[in-house]
Amino acid sequence: MQGTQEGLEDHNLYTESDIFDFKKLSKSVWDGKVIILSTIFVLLLLSVFYALKSQEWWTSKATVTEPTLNSIVSFSQLVKSYQPAFNILDADSVLVSSGKELDDLIDTKYIFDRFLLSYNSTEQKRKFLSSSEIFKEMLSKNEDSEVKLDPLTIERWLGKISSETKENKISKTYIAYLEFEAYTAEESNLLLREYVDFTNRNVAEIVFNELFSIVEVKKNELQQQLSFDLNLVQRKVEKEISLSEVAYEIAKGANISRPVSNLQLNELQSIALGTDALAAKIETLKSLKDFTSFSPNLERVSSRLDILNRELPSFDNFQQLQLFTYLQSPTLPLNRSEPNRKLIVILGSIVGLLLGLCIVILRAFRTGFKENK
Repeated sequence: MQGTQEGLEDHNLYTESDIFDFKKLSKSVWDGKVIILSTIFVLLLLSVFYALKSQEWWTSKATVTEPTLNSIVSFSQLVKSYQPAFNILDADSVLVSSGKELDDLIDTKYIFDRFLLSYNSTEQKRKFLSSSEIFKEMLSKNEDSEVKLDPLTIERWLGKISSETKENKISKTYIAYLEFEAYTAEESNLLLREYVDFTNRNVAEIVFNELFSIVEVKKNELQQQLSFDLNLVQRKVEKEISLSEVAYEIAKGANISRPVSNLQLNELQSIALGTDALAAKIETLKSLKDFTSFSPNLERVSSRLDILNRELPSFDNFQQLQLFTYLQSPTLPLNRSEPNRKLIVILGSIVGLLLGLCIVILRAFRTGFKENK
């Protein structure tokens, strides 16, 4: 019972001590209100100064998705004009395959993937920043020092070009959100438009060159096949000439000049033609220029090569090819992306308040320590 009473007395003692300390701390804070208000005011002024003087950044945005068939119709027609040369037929002239490499070139998803890959390419960004007159002019107006497009300056700006891709679950297509950050709203908008066009031209040229490469590879393949088939047919003709010459000599020795129908000669049946017909046959075979009658495949390969030998049109005719579709074209941003001046001022005020409280509390502890000592 006595122990319980002593415990209650200790508890009351600690409670009274805590209340006393809290009152003392509150009084110290109140007495130091001038210091707290001063630190808030100073930090507020500094944050306002920083918010006003820090570099503004504006971000222009655009939304794009896969190209429509209408936007690539001219290129699709060009690609399809080479399709017969890539078709593979069986012995019954039934289509076995139709050239997947050509189908990929005009697949809208494949084209859009190439566009996004190029847009996000670090090397592509470097080339653009090094060549853009708008970018150079912007730097000359906003940078204090003389403009130098050195690697360090370009590296600093690479992160200002960005994109985010999301999949549309309903249509199974991809949507890309493109961004370009610059010093002013007008500059960010101009640079985004220019970079999108720059990327589009670059990818269009890449796809066009891929078509040229695919055509050249197939052309070489068919030329080798034609050469092989032609060599095979020529050997067959040479063998036929040789057999006919032997038959001619036999027919000549047998004094058979005209066709005979009642001879049973198996492999040497051509003897029955007689020397006159055999001589004409040998002469015809030796002067033969077109071997397609001996091999139908020769005619097919030659026809496919004729298609591939057509001259490709100039890329200049396809520079306006648009490899994406705008869902939202680049527009002038209404609000700057950085700095957030309101947030900076609020954070500055909070830091000032905390700093002032720390100063006052530390002073109170130091004073109490000296009094106790």
